[in-house]
Amino acid sequence: MEGKEPIKVKLSTVILLIIILILAGGMVYFVIQNNKLKKSKGDNTNQIEALQTQVKEAENKVTEIQESETNTIVNTNTNKDKSTNTSSVKDKYDEITKKIDLNEKEIFVVTDVEKNDGKYTLKGRIYTDYTLTKSEYDDAKNTGKITINGVKYTVNKDEEGEGLTLYAKKDYLEYHIGKDDNGKYVLTSSTQQAICYKATEIYKKIVVDENTKCVHTNYNGSIDEEEVLKDTTVKDYFKDFKNINENNLEPGELLPNYNFEFENGKCTKVTIRTIFI
Repeated sequence: MEGKEPIKVKLSTVILLIIILILAGGMVYFVIQNNKLKKSKGDNTNQIEALQTQVKEAENKVTEIQESETNTIVNTNTNKDKSTNTSSVKDKYDEITKKIDLNEKEIFVVTDVEKNDGKYTLKGRIYTDYTLTKSEYDDAKNTGKITINGVKYTVNKDEEGEGLTLYAKKDYLEYHIGKDDNGKYVLTSSTQQAICYKATEIYKKIVVDENTKCVHTNYNGSIDEEEVLKDTTVKDYFKDFKNINENNLEPGELLPNYNFEFENGKCTKVTIRTIFI
């Protein structure tokens, strides 16, 4: 029997096989590690996405809170503005719903008239006799001057008593200040009427139809008689009316006293009364 020849393997072949095995093993290891890395990366990505979602939700919540606070502030400011506007434009005129109750020293004077679509709004204020405080009297007496309704007067002391005489121009008597029976310092004019009026802070108004009856009378105290000067309507009486303010009103000016008569809650007559002695 013939013996078989031994298989001869070249060294280079062995080395090549070893290299192939090493490379194959490396590739397997790389694949395994890569899979692990992807899995780990996937887990990290999911965690990051979850955190991002939570952050986004938190940001949205903060935004909602900020918007809510802003709206609250805006609404509060708006309400304050409305309240302020309402307060600033509050009508100082009380509505006249019945005949005005006045004492013998008071009169109600219409100072402003507004016309609108057949209606007349008559606005005015209560005037009373012109009195001065002790401080005002002393100041006029000591300084020799006084200002009334924007007009400057020179003041002279009476030769007898505590009276003061007021001159707007040299040697032209305008007014006199003296004490009345109640000890008050009262301003009187040099006119026959003598009464001087001073505006109070009591404001009133009334809205009447243009066809409302309007009667103007004059009382003559010397003969205790009253005469009708004009019997007409509101529209006719106030057609040439000029608004009154303190800068164009003399204290001793002949002011009419306005009042109103009502029937069933509606003004049916406007009365105007002047006093001329």
